[in-house]
Amino acid sequence: MSTPPRDRLLYFSPVDGGIEHSITRQDFRESLVYNLLLEPSGLLITDVFFFNCKFLIELAEGERHSLFTRALEESLVVPAFRNEGTRDFETSLRRDIGESNVLGVESRQYSTSPRDFANWLNRCYGRSAEARHLVWPPDMGAAFGDLMVRVFSQSDLASGDDQLRSTWTATRQLREASLEDARLSTRLAGGTGIRRGELFNCLGRRLGLLEIGETFNKPGDFLNEAVSRSRDIGQPGVEQVQLLIDTVNLCYQRSQTAQFNRDQRYSVTQNLPGVLLQNAGPAIPELNARVLPQDGDPRAFAMKVRLPSVETLLRADSSNLIAIRKSDRAEEYFAKRLAWSRNPTERAQIELVDSLRGYAAELVRFAVGPQEHRVVTFVQRTLNETINIAAGSLVGYGLNKAGMSPEISLISGIAAGATAVVGKIAGDRPRVPRSTFTVRIAASPEVILPSGD
Repeated sequence: MSTPPRDRLLYFSPVDGGIEHSITRQDFRESLVYNLLLEPSGLLITDVFFFNCKFLIELAEGERHSLFTRALEESLVVPAFRNEGTRDFETSLRRDIGESNVLGVESRQYSTSPRDFANWLNRCYGRSAEARHLVWPPDMGAAFGDLMVRVFSQSDLASGDDQLRSTWTATRQLREASLEDARLSTRLAGGTGIRRGELFNCLGRRLGLLEIGETFNKPGDFLNEAVSRSRDIGQPGVEQVQLLIDTVNLCYQRSQTAQFNRDQRYSVTQNLPGVLLQNAGPAIPELNARVLPQDGDPRAFAMKVRLPSVETLLRADSSNLIAIRKSDRAEEYFAKRLAWSRNPTERAQIELVDSLRGYAAELVRFAVGPQEHRVVTFVQRTLNETINIAAGSLVGYGLNKAGMSPEISLISGIAAGATAVVGKIAGDRPRVPRSTFTVRIAASPEVILPSGD
C-alpha cells in the first residue's frame, strides 16, 4: 500500500518576532502577500509568532478582514500549538505561552490587547472548514539545543569573508560559556534542551549587558543594548552580538522547520530570510553549499510579470482575493510550476510563463490601483540539493539580465520543486480602470511530490 503524499506547508519565517529588528514593515508585507498568492503551500506559523510579531499584529488589527485573517479562515495559514490538548488561540496564549513564561509578547504593540487579539483569531479560525493545526514535537527544545551545540562549537566558518570569520573566532569563549549557562537556565525554567530566549539572556549576562534576574524580551532589545553600550563592549563587540543573534535566530527557525517536518501529514519547508543568510548562513553546515544558476542553465529562468502593488493587494477585498488564489487560474499556475520543476523543458517553461501571466492578469483585473512590474526567477531543485541563497543573488540573476538593479522581496523554500524569487522593478505604477470580475472556485488538485519525500 503506497503512502499518501503529504500536504505542503511553508514555515513562514518573517512572522518571527525575534527577527523584527532585522526586517522592515514593507519587507514583511511583501513576503506575506507573495507567499500567500504565489506559493502553492499553506503558511505554517508557530503559536507565539501570532502574538509577538508587530507587523502581523498591525496588519490584522488595522483591517479586521485582512488578507492574513481571510487566509486563516481558508486554512492557508496553519497554526502550530505547543501542547496536544490546545485547539484554539486563547488557550495557547493563556496556558501554553503565558503559564510557560514564553518571552516576546508585548502589550504595547497592540491597539486592543493580546487576549482580544486571541479571541479575534479564534473567530477567524473557527470559520475554517478544515481548521488544520500541528502540534510541537516533545523534543523541540532538545533538537534546538543539539543544533546550537553543533553550530556554536565550530572553531571556524566555511566562508570566504575574512572579516566574518574573524568575528566568529573572537566569540568562541562567549559561545561555549553561554551554551552551558542556557542549558542550566532552561532546565531551571522547566524546559528541555535550550530555549532561544534563555540563550540570548545568557549571552547578555556574559557581556555585562544584563544583571542577574534581568531578561531581554526580544533579541532586538539585546542588540539595542549592545549598541547603546558600545563604549563598554567596543564596536567589534556590537558586530559579534549581531552575528550571534542572527545565527541563533536562523538555527531556531531551521530547527523548528525540521521538527515540524516530522509530522507524517505535512511536508514542511522554510522561506529563508536573506537578511539572516547574509550574516549567519555560513554558520549553518547544511546551508554551506552554494548552487546558483548560470546563464543558459535550463534549471533556472527569469520572467517579467505585471502585478498589483502590495499596497493595492492589501486594500483589495480579501475574500475575493483568496477566491482568486483558489481559482482555476491559480491552480493552473501551480500545476504548470510543478510540471516544470519535474521536467524543465522549453515547452514546460513557456506554459509556466503563460500560466503565471494569466493568473497575474486576473489579480490585476480585480485589485484596482497601482501596479508594478516584477521579475520572478524560478529555480529547479531536487530533494537532496542544498542552496545558500544570499539576499539578492537569484533576484540579481533575473534582473541583471534585463539590465535592472535588484531589490529582494521574497525567498521561499529549500525543498524539491521550484523556488520562486520575486524582484521589484521600481517606478512603474500605472493605474488601471475598474472592471467587474467573476471568480470561479475549483478544488485543489492532488500534488504528488517527487519520490523520497
